[in-house]
Formats: sequence, C-alpha cells, structure tokens
Amino acid sequence: MSQFSPPRHLPWDGITNARDLGGYPAADGITTRYGAFVRTDDLCRLTDTGRQQLLDYGIRTVIDLRTPHEWARDPHPFADNQYSVMYHPLSLMNMEDLEGLAQLDTITRNGEMYTIFFDRFGAQIAQIIRTLAAAPDGGVLFHCFAGKDRTGVIAALLLENAGVTREIIALDYAETRHYNSAINSAWAQSVAHDPVETARITPLLDAPAAAMLEGLTYLDEAHGGVERYLLHHGVSREDLDQLRVRLREA
Repeated sequence: MSQFSPPRHLPWDGITNARDLGGYPAADGITTRYGAFVRTDDLCRLTDTGRQQLLDYGIRTVIDLRTPHEWARDPHPFADNQYSVMYHPLSLMNMEDLEGLAQLDTITRNGEMYTIFFDRFGAQIAQIIRTLAAAPDGGVLFHCFAGKDRTGVIAALLLENAGVTREIIALDYAETRHYNSAINSAWAQSVAHDPVETARITPLLDAPAAAMLEGLTYLDEAHGGVERYLLHHGVSREDLDQLRVRLREA
C-alpha cells in the first residue's frame, strides 16, 4: 500500500471502529479497493454529523448483523431506508438455535466463538454474503455492536475471498484493539458485580490476531475452507466472483 493511500480508519462522529477494507495487498499483485466495503461498530451511536460523514463517504447499503433484541433496543438510524441508504437487518446468529446460543454463553476464547459461528450459523452467514454480493452501486457497510466478532468474521470471509493473506486478515481483525476501549469499559462495568462472569468476559473483550487465525484454521479443518463452506451453504460462484470484482482494484 502506498504511503499516499487514504487511511483505513474512518473517524465518523459517534462511533470509534469504522474501517475501510481497502488498501490491502491481495493475490496477483492486486490491492483491495477503497470505498467498496466498510466495517464498523454500532451505527446507532452515530451523531447527525457522523451520519452525514457516512453518506459523504458514499455508503449506500448497510447490513446490520445485530440480533432482533438489539434492533428493538436500539432502533437503527437507517431502518426506514431514508437518506438514499438501503438497510438490511440480517442477524448473524440464528435466534432459534437455542443450543448454539447456549454454547456462546459459556465460551472463554474469541476463537471458540468463531468456530461456533461457523458450525451453527452457516445459513445466516451465507445470506449475509449473498446480500453483500447483490448490493447496488455505492459503498457497502456492515456492522454489529462493537464491530469485532460478527463483523470480524464477515470481514475475514470477504478478504480471504479477495485473495488477502491470513496474516493480513488477522491483523485487520486485531485493529479493533485500538478503537474499542470505551465499549470494552462499558461492557466490563456491566458485569462488574459478578466476579465469575467478569473473569469469563474479560479475555473476550480483546481482539488477538491468533483468535481469527484459530477460527479460519477451524474452517479449513472442519468445513474445507472458506470457498467450500460458503458454496455448501448456498452462496453461488457468481456471488463470490462479484465480491472479488467489487473488492479488488481493476
């Protein structure tokens, strides 16, 4: 990436973890394209100024990976498809999979979380990927609450499909460490009354590169890799090709 390339971190008012997926070296000497896909934390925290910054950046599609409970608690600023932005509420987690959700309630490592995502929520992940591929012209943004786990998994799949190395994918994921201190402090405070839950939650607030590598290695071993996994769950080769074209510079 050239020293003159734009910064990936986007300081939009009200949120802290907005980052463009552009500027990464991919296969065949190609670089990922700026303005194609943006990953963020919860857009419900955007101020009016931040919302305008998002629009000025060219975002025209937003995919909300949060749960129905989160949607009800914090209504989305783009939920009525105003401001020329198409909004898609697509929870990454299947709220009818009570066993999978119960497994998430006991994890102690982020990497373990991602293996559960891949094992239990393949249909949801595939729907998200298909929606990303079908988005109209303009920037496409996807987010969850903190922009780390659900958002991180989708970013990793997009980057791997574009030919970005695992090392770089893991470093992109780990960038969250620099931007989520306020979110992490609030989350830690919410369980401070419970020492057992505090001990479990504290390591989950971090974003070590090894955690994403663990999840992707598991995807290889248990599901045959990213492409095979997505195809198995209903993503087409045309979808994958469209995502590559969109994310890779010509």
